[in-house]
Amino acid sequence: SMYVCSILVLLNAFLFTLSLLIQHIECGCQRIRERFSGRDRLVLVGNNVENISIYNSETRRNKLILEDASEKDSVQIKKEEEALYMNNVVVRFTHSLEDDIKNRIQWARKNGKECVIIINTHDDKRNIAICRAIADDLAGLSKDKQEVAFNKLSVYIFADPRYETIYTDIVKSGCGCIHFVNKYLMVAMDFIDQYPFTQFMDDKQIDYETSLIKENVDINAIFIGFGKTNQQILVQAHCLLHLI
Repeated sequence: SMYVCSILVLLNAFLFTLSLLIQHIECGCQRIRERFSGRDRLVLVGNNVENISIYNSETRRNKLILEDASEKDSVQIKKEEEALYMNNVVVRFTHSLEDDIKNRIQWARKNGKECVIIINTHDDKRNIAICRAIADDLAGLSKDKQEVAFNKLSVYIFADPRYETIYTDIVKSGCGCIHFVNKYLMVAMDFIDQYPFTQFMDDKQIDYETSLIKENVDINAIFIGFGKTNQQILVQAHCLLHLI
């Protein structure tokens, strides 16, 4: 039995090493495809759960996560790279996000490919700086190149609504390519869509002829905490159901 156990241990170690090797090879192939393939591109700015989820759901485009390395040491970068590689996610750490993004936009424009950029760094100051750099770059293009960018480039900023006025000014100068997304509103809308307040109601509470809640029907909701997401859920619930 000791002989069998030894074989199983060795086999397990071999398979584990092989799986790691395959993951590194696959990530290496994805990195090469991202740089040299002629397919459309998806660039996610920021290493976080939301961007990784979007990355994993994308199947058509070449995809890459860009992360700012200016405030991280080599040990932290290596650790994050390994963690992402284990999940088959390609990441590039760069000391100049703006230049890296511009290079990918220029590549897409020259090759006539679509380029979707999602900016979600969880730092609105960083988001604003990146978006302004993109808007300034677009503003400096000729009319013909701006038309190409309008058809091929889409930049989505996932940001805090407190800074919506600043983002709106950037969007106006972005040649129709830059779009502001209220990330808390998205979560709220998704929550209300999946768990509507009327989910367990019937004709006793709902007037099916008008699709309205009947009079004297109370809808009670308990919010544990009142952060930005819960605030948006309350606002959207009020808009949809005329609560309060």
